[in-house]
Amino acid sequence: MGQLELLFNKHKYDRSIVTNSRGWFNKEAASLAGMHADRVLREGGKQTKLIEPGSMYMFYYSPKYKETLPYYDTFPLLLPYAETNNGFIGLNLHYLPPYYRVKLLDGLMKYATNDKLNRNTKLKYTWDLVRSAAYSKLGEATIHRYIAGNVKSNFVKIEPKNWFSACMLPVARFKKMSESQVWKDSMR
Repeated sequence: MGQLELLFNKHKYDRSIVTNSRGWFNKEAASLAGMHADRVLREGGKQTKLIEPGSMYMFYYSPKYKETLPYYDTFPLLLPYAETNNGFIGLNLHYLPPYYRVKLLDGLMKYATNDKLNRNTKLKYTWDLVRSAAYSKLGEATIHRYIAGNVKSNFVKIEPKNWFSACMLPVARFKKMSESQVWKDSMR
């Protein structure tokens, strides 16, 4: 068993992580439901209308072609890495089971601007780096393009110290297919 598996197994039943993750998510989910910006800031949430490549975000989304897509996530957990003329491209970690989200994020940490996981931490990577890495199969399952006009909420920026906790949260909102079926399809 590798070091990542040991770390994952050691912490998957740690009640403090579950409690902290749940508390953090409840606060962030409430902010998406329409809390005022001053209350979000006062309670530690951070909403923004803009995204920055290298950070992590959650937001509500309604795809342009949802009628023809076999399935889609309306609440992405996104690591954006490039802007387009009408939106952005990133890795939606919800398309992987939690263990593989952590594995992919751990692999991307070698492209972090620092190892402190503080407010200044950013991931500096491109799709070419992800594609050429050993975890490229994981990356392929998560890559998605988003149209800015189809974003249905502000973005909640996740602080780097919470990135790994966010990966563990069961908050994906898939339409047309169950989460387990999406994961099975992603892992093929």
